[in-house]
Amino acid sequence: MNSFNHYAFGAVCEWMFQNMAGIQPAEAGFSNFIIKPEIALSGVGFVNASYHAIHGEIKSSWKKEHGKLILRVCIPVNTKAEVVLPASSVKNILVDGKPMNEFTHESIEQKNNAISVKLGSGNYNIMINE
Repeated sequence: MNSFNHYAFGAVCEWMFQNMAGIQPAEAGFSNFIIKPEIALSGVGFVNASYHAIHGEIKSSWKKEHGKLILRVCIPVNTKAEVVLPASSVKNILVDGKPMNEFTHESIEQKNNAISVKLGSGNYNIMINE
């Protein structure tokens, strides 16, 4: 084999963006999208990814630190994102240093064992204590 331009290499990258970093389109053109990272139980301690969409750069990074999960997201101007957090309660979440229930957001919803929050454009630092 002489070519490294094979679908298998692209499939791995797609899995890393959509699963590890959790960046997934909700609409064509990423004007609405989802950030739902799959946090590894062991082996992977951090992920840092960015996707250059038509509206701007979407960033998703997470790391485990001292029993806490720190998630940083960047949502471009004129876009919205549903951020799905692996937390059992809103009480365990801080956004930009404020408790989640005091933070300005569009909506919060409990989904199975996760919290879904809809956010507008901006940079957010989210800490989950579990």
